[in-house]
Amino acid sequence: MIFFYKEYENSILSTLLDYIGAGFQMLSIVLIVYQILEVVQSGGGVAGTILLDFLSVIFLSAILFFGGKGMRAGARKIAQNKPKKK
Repeated sequence: MIFFYKEYENSILSTLLDYIGAGFQMLSIVLIVYQILEVVQSGGGVAGTILLDFLSVIFLSAILFFGGKGMRAGARKIAQNKPKKK
């Protein structure tokens, strides 16, 4: 799978943070897709356990996604503030 990140010319740290943040966002999407496929593949099973697993993965994916989004926003802020210090 391809995920996009922004390469900042003036800051290696910003580029690295944006790359890691994009990876977290992609990981959250992959986890959700994997869990959906597992629920579909399991068929019947115990409904309470499947629902609990599904909700826990959704919660974890939300944390990863918004954590990645925050990292990317921080990287943008670092890149914007760096030229001002020169």
